[in-house]
Amino acid sequence: MKNVMKNFAKIGILALLTALLPPNALQSQVRAGASFLTVLPGARPQGMAESYTGITDDLHAIFANPAAAGFFRDWQWSASYTKWIADVYSTSFLFGQRVRMPWSRDFRYSVGAAFQGMPDFNSSDQPGASAQANDWIIIGNFAQPLNALSENLAIGTNVKYYRSTLAKYTASSWIADVGIFYKTGVFRLFSANSLLPQARLTAGAAMTQMGQPLKFMEEGTPLPTTFRAGINMIAGSHNGLQTSLALDYVDVRDEKSRLSLGAEISWNNMLSLRTGYFFGNNDMQLLNDVTFGVSLRLDDRHGNVADWLPGRNNAMRLDIGAIQGNELVSGTYRGTLTHHPIAPQKFSPLEPLSGAVIVTDSVRLAWEDATDPDLFDRTAYWVVADRDRSHLETLLANLDRSSEAFYSQIEDSSFLAKKQVSGQSLTLTGLNNGSHYWSVIAVDSDGHTKPMQRGSERIFHFEVIAPDLQITGLSFEPDAWITEDDYQGKIRVAVTNTGERRAQNFTLTIYDSLLTEAVAPFTNGSATHPRQALAEITLPELAPGSKHVVEFDWHTELSGLHRLTAAVNHRNTQPEANRANNVLSQRFYSIPKGAISADDSALAVIFSNIRYDLPFIAEICFDSSSSAIKADYLKSDILPATLPVLAQRLRATPELKISIQGFIDPNSGETDLALADARAAAVRDSLVQLGVDVAQMAVLPGKNLPPRRMPRDPQDGIWVLQERRMAKISTSKATESILFQPVLFTDVEALTNPVTFLTEMASPVPLQRSYLKLSSSQDADTLDLQPLHNRGHLFGITGWQVPIDREPGRSSWLETPVQHQLTVVDTLGRVFRTRPANLMLRSETVLRERKLTWPLKFALTDPLYDFYWSKLFTYVRQMLEDKTMRMRFVGHACAIGPAWVNQTLSEKRAQRFQNKFLQYVQENYPEAYERILARLDEPMGYGETAPLSIRRTSGELIILGDNSKPLGRQLNRHIAINFYSPERPLQEITNTTAAAATEQ
Repeated sequence: MKNVMKNFAKIGILALLTALLPPNALQSQVRAGASFLTVLPGARPQGMAESYTGITDDLHAIFANPAAAGFFRDWQWSASYTKWIADVYSTSFLFGQRVRMPWSRDFRYSVGAAFQGMPDFNSSDQPGASAQANDWIIIGNFAQPLNALSENLAIGTNVKYYRSTLAKYTASSWIADVGIFYKTGVFRLFSANSLLPQARLTAGAAMTQMGQPLKFMEEGTPLPTTFRAGINMIAGSHNGLQTSLALDYVDVRDEKSRLSLGAEISWNNMLSLRTGYFFGNNDMQLLNDVTFGVSLRLDDRHGNVADWLPGRNNAMRLDIGAIQGNELVSGTYRGTLTHHPIAPQKFSPLEPLSGAVIVTDSVRLAWEDATDPDLFDRTAYWVVADRDRSHLETLLANLDRSSEAFYSQIEDSSFLAKKQVSGQSLTLTGLNNGSHYWSVIAVDSDGHTKPMQRGSERIFHFEVIAPDLQITGLSFEPDAWITEDDYQGKIRVAVTNTGERRAQNFTLTIYDSLLTEAVAPFTNGSATHPRQALAEITLPELAPGSKHVVEFDWHTELSGLHRLTAAVNHRNTQPEANRANNVLSQRFYSIPKGAISADDSALAVIFSNIRYDLPFIAEICFDSSSSAIKADYLKSDILPATLPVLAQRLRATPELKISIQGFIDPNSGETDLALADARAAAVRDSLVQLGVDVAQMAVLPGKNLPPRRMPRDPQDGIWVLQERRMAKISTSKATESILFQPVLFTDVEALTNPVTFLTEMASPVPLQRSYLKLSSSQDADTLDLQPLHNRGHLFGITGWQVPIDREPGRSSWLETPVQHQLTVVDTLGRVFRTRPANLMLRSETVLRERKLTWPLKFALTDPLYDFYWSKLFTYVRQMLEDKTMRMRFVGHACAIGPAWVNQTLSEKRAQRFQNKFLQYVQENYPEAYERILARLDEPMGYGETAPLSIRRTSGELIILGDNSKPLGRQLNRHIAINFYSPERPLQEITNTTAAAATEQ
C-alpha cells in the first residue's frame, strides 16, 4: 500500500511539473487533474504567454479556441517539440485543411496528436521496477464561419481523446471543446505613410476540457474544464512592420483565474520577436512569469532554395519559445516548424456554371472571394475570357510553370476579355453567339497566384444563344430630280438576325444629324441642328438568318453633309447576343435643290431685212479674144445673176423683145468682127438655155469700138479694156421699165434674241458640270452653265441663242414647243435633272432699211434710165406715211481713176440728184415739198471707198460691187437713195413676205 501511495505521489509530482501550474498535493483527489490539457502546445503560444484565445493565424490556436480554425488557411501543418524540466518532453503534430461541404465552402477540419512523456524512473526507497509516465491526446477540430450572419464570425469544436499513463495505471476520457471567434475588417489606424497604417481586432471565447473524469483506479479525477476569453489587436502593413498585442483571461476549474499578456513584433513577415507575461500564474513559483520567443519565416521569395523549400506559393516558419527558469528549476524551451500556403485561398466560380446558356449579349461572371491569408495582403483578380479554349489552357499552363511565364502571356496576349478587377464579379458585354471560355486568377500583393477551380476544372464555359440583330446595310438612293421641296430620296436599311433565336417586337430607329451645312435658297441658314429621328418602325419578328429591308422617304430642309444612323433594338426590348453591331452610321450629302425658269413664250429671232433695188446691168463683158460667158452672169452667188433675171422677165412677158450686139476692142488687140458676133450669139444661146424663146431675141451685127486714149494708171487701163470687150442688150424705150427695172434683193439677217433662263440652285457638293439641254422635234442643243458655278451654287441669268439654219429666215426651233431640262453632275459623280419643261419660241421679221440704187453712166452724173424716178416716188409716199422715216442721197463711184476724182464725182452725183429730186417734187408735189425737205438728210458722197455692199448689224460686210470685176465696177457707179428709220424698223414683215422677198 505504501508503494502505491508513493506512485500516486509521483503522478502528482509529474502532473505538477508538466502543467507548470501545480495544484496542492493534498487536494489531488478533490481538484481537477490532467493538467497536461491546460498547456497549449507550440512554441509561438508559449512565447506569447499562451494569450491565444483571440489568435487565428496559428494551427495551435485550436487548443485555446476551436473556433479560430474558421479563418485558417487552405491548409497547413505544424510539428513541435518541447523540452521540459526533469527530462520531461512533449511533441505534437497538427494538420488542418479547408474543405467544401454541401452547406459551405469554408468548412475546416484539423487533426493532430500531442504526446508528453518522461523517461523510466524509480522513486521508491527500495529496489523495484522502474515506472513510466506519459500523456497523449488525439484531437479532431471542426470550424465553420457563420456567413449567414457575418463573414467575420465563426464557431468551432474540438473532439479529443485523452489518455494518461502512470506505471501500470491508465486513465482516458473523451473531451469536447467549443468556441466562438470574431474578427473585424481591416481599418485605418494611422496615416498611410506611417509604420502602422492599418489594424484589425480579433476576439474569441471558448469552453474547453469538457468530458468525463479520469479514473486511474476507482475514484475519478475531474477534467480541468477551462473558460477562456481573449482579444488581440494587430497593426501594421503587409510588407513592413507588424505588431500584435493579445490579452487573455483564463479560468481553470479549481484554480485561480489568471490574465496573460502577449506581444509580438514582425518585420516583412520574416523575423518576429515576441514576449509574454503571466499574471498570478505559478503558485509554486517553479518558473518565472516572463516568456520569450522568436520566429523566422522562409517563403518563395527567398532565392533558389524556395523552389523546393518551402515550395512555390508556400512558407516555412520556425518558432522558438522559452520560459525563464529560476533558482529551483531551469528554463523550458519549445521549437515548432510550420508549413503553410501564402497564396490567395482556393475559390470557385459562382455564375455562370459550365454549360450555362446565355440568351443575351452580356453575362455576369461571378466567383467566390479568394481572400489572401496574410493579414494585410490584398487580392486582385485577372479575368480572362476567349472564344478559344486553348488560349486559356496555354495561359494556365504558363501559370503552373512560373509566374514570369504567366505575366508575360497575360500582358502580351489578346483575349476576348482581359481585365484586372478588385471585386468578385465582372460583366462581359457585346458577346457573340457561340461558346465562350473563362477563368479567373487571383493575385496578391506579392505576385502569388491562385487559379479559380472547381474539382479539377479550371476553365469554365458558357454558350451564348440569342438573337443577334445587326444593321447590315444603310444606303441612300438620291432622287434624280432637282426640285424646291425637301424630298431627298430613298433611305434603305437592312436588318439581319445573325443569331440563333427569333427576334420579336423590336424597333428600328433612323436618326439624322447635320455635320456640315451648305445654305441653300430654301433653308433658314441656321448654324446648328440637333439630331432628330427620321423614323421609328416596329418590326414584329425576324427569323434567324433572315434579313428585312426597310425603305422610307428622306425629307430634310437642311442642305449639307448628314450623318444618318440606324439603330435597331436601341431600347433593349429584345435580349441579344451582341449589341455592338446594332448601330450603323453612314454619311450622305443631301441633293441639289433649286430651279431653272424661263418665260412660257419668248421672242427668239428677229429677221432683220434690208431691201435693195439694185441696178440691172445690161452689158456682158468678156475676156480678151473670148466669147465665153463668165460665171458672174449665169450663176447666183449673193445677188441674182444678170442673164437668169433677164430670162425670167422675158419668159414672164413673151411679147417683149431684145436686141443683142457684140463688140470688139482694138485697144485689146481684137480686130475680127466675127468675135463680136460670137459674143452676141453666146449671150443669145445662154438665154435660150434659160428658157427664152429665140424669137424674142435679135442679134445685131457686131461692131468694132473706136480706139481710145488709155489712163495713166496701168490698172485703170486694164479695167477700162475689160469693160470694152462686151455684148450689149437693148430694148425699146417703152419696155426698158419692164426688162431693165431694178433687181429686187432682200438681205435677211437673223438677229437672235437671247432666250433667258434664271437658275437658282444650291448643292452641298461642288459641281463638276452643269448644262441646259434644249430640244425641238428635229434638233437639240446644249448650253454650258459652267460660268455660273460658285462651288456648290449655280446662280444667275444666262441666255441661249437659237441655232439658225443656213437658209435665211428658216429655223426648226421656231413656232414649235421646245423642251428644256437642266442637268448637273457633282464631284461625287451624282447626276440630277430638273423635270422637262416647254416653252414656245417666237420670231419677228422687220424691214430695217430700203435702198433704191440707180446705175449711172461712166464718169457722168446722169442715170442710165429715167424710169427710176417713178419708183423713187413710190417710196417717197411710203416715207410720208411713216413719220419716223427719213431719206438721203448717197453718191458712189468705181475705182477707175484717181480717188479724189471719184470722191468729187460721187459728191456731185449726190448733190445733183438731190437738186433734181427737189425740183421734181416742187413741180409735181408742191404741197409735200416742205414735208419731204424736212425728212431729207444732207447728200453724201463716198467716192470709191464704199463699194455696193450689204452691211449687217453683226459687222459682217458683204461686197457686191467688186471693183476688180467689170460687173462690180458697173454696180459701184450708182446713186443710192436710202430710206431708213433711226427709231425702229420701217415695218414688220410676215414670214411669208420675207420668204417671197428672198425668192425674188
